[in-house]
Amino acid sequence: MVENNSFTRVAFTGNTRLTFECIKATLNDCEVVAVFGLSETEQLNKTNSVSLDNFCDEHNIKLFKCGDWNA
Repeated sequence: MVENNSFTRVAFTGNTRLTFECIKATLNDCEVVAVFGLSETEQLNKTNSVSLDNFCDEHNIKLFKCGDWNA
């Protein structure tokens, strides 16, 4: 599925069920290096929100969830 001249390292943004399913599907062909998500407080107000903490830990994916991506 991944061609020799294509990107093999990717990052995602979001904490939704759809983002989670996309990350899982991508793991077979690419190295997911980071997820930029919402803070735990902001995540409570998000529709279809999921916690990615355990999943990211299991797959050595950096999880940024401070909500301030400039930090």
